[in-house]
Order: sequence, then structure tokens, then C-alpha cells
Amino acid sequence: MEYVRIETCSEKNVQRHLDGGWKIIDTSKNKYPGEGSQIIYHVGYPAAKRIEDLLSIIKDYEKHGFKEKLFENIATENEDDYKQYDCDGGVPISETAKYMSRYDSAVQNKNITYSKRRPPQEYDF
Repeated sequence: MEYVRIETCSEKNVQRHLDGGWKIIDTSKNKYPGEGSQIIYHVGYPAAKRIEDLLSIIKDYEKHGFKEKLFENIATENEDDYKQYDCDGGVPISETAKYMSRYDSAVQNKNITYSKRRPPQEYDF
């Protein structure tokens, strides 16, 4: 298991860590002359739990429309128009389309390909 953070804690605090998603990695025992001993817990915060936490926060952002705002800002940075994009399965050739596709792959675990809508073709008859 991979951990993003490792700490030590006493018997008094170990339950608080466990309730927060931490895992016990190891224990050690400190002996004190005349005072007895104390168990020290080595706890780690799992990388998978951190990812779960971050995805939960991102989902909260999305509920409030920040995904669209992010895409609009990325498009603006790329001198592009967010409203011209769709997930029609085209080839993501712009940086905006690549970013939007990468976002959905990372956050939603979905393979969505964004591309710029093609303007309607005009025909002379």
C-alpha cells in the first residue's frame, strides 16, 4: 500500500486517525525508566483515500458549475470559445479539447473526446 503521509501517534490519538481513514503501519514500544512503557503507532494515510477525498471535493465543485467555469477559463487562456466544443467523438486537436478530455478521464474515469464543432457547410445550388 502507498501512503501520502506517515505520522506517529500515541494510544490516545490512534482511534482518531483510524476514524479519519488512516491505517496502522507498525507499532513500537518506548520504555521509560521507572515510568513503564508507551506504545507508539506508526500510521499512514493511504494514497487511494487521498484520491477519494480529492474526487469528492471536485464533485462538490462540479455541482456548483465550476467545471464549466474551469473549461471556459481554459478556453479563454487558449484564445478559444468554450461554447464551440462538443463531445462528438472528433479528434481533440486544440489544447482546450485536450484539457477537457484529460479532465473527464482523470476525474470521471470516462473516455470522452471533445472537439470543436464544425461550422455548418454552405452549399451553392
